[in-house]
Amino acid sequence: VRAAKDGSTLALVTSTHVINPNIYKNMSFDTIKDVTPISIIGGSPGILLVNPKLPVHNLKELIAYAKANPGQLNYGSSGNGTSLHLLAVMLAQEAKIEMMHVPYKGNAPLLADLIGGQVQLAFQSTAAAAPLVKAGTLRPIGISTTSRSRILPDVPTLAEQGLTNFNLGSWMAVHG
Repeated sequence: VRAAKDGSTLALVTSTHVINPNIYKNMSFDTIKDVTPISIIGGSPGILLVNPKLPVHNLKELIAYAKANPGQLNYGSSGNGTSLHLLAVMLAQEAKIEMMHVPYKGNAPLLADLIGGQVQLAFQSTAAAAPLVKAGTLRPIGISTTSRSRILPDVPTLAEQGLTNFNLGSWMAVHG
């Protein structure tokens, strides 16, 4: 942001670039006015995962379980305000269920506790989740975008399962 405005400095940013100004009061720069978006270069849907001990296999069962046990489900995220956190907030709002947020300092401790059962569910990137899903370590419930993942094509989207307004993933973009 402080570099000369000569086009020779580029930045690779993620979707948190537009989330952060809505969470942090004192940003040192304006994410809209101080940088120029050039191109989105990639994106990834999130995948909703549950610990296999949770007795649910699809979105309908998860919603029914959550409604029968209000506030008893703990969902983890890789930190407050991350896209994975906001996916779970959106899920709770769209499905009209109550869950408790447990923020972690990154994905590694979150995944360890999800596998260990300290939290029952979490959104993850499909790339991070695929090996765990294929090994049966974690159970997939649904993909967060309206298109299925090429990495895990057998996992239905949350929209296919009834949350028709659910279409949110993360992205990466180049800014100057």
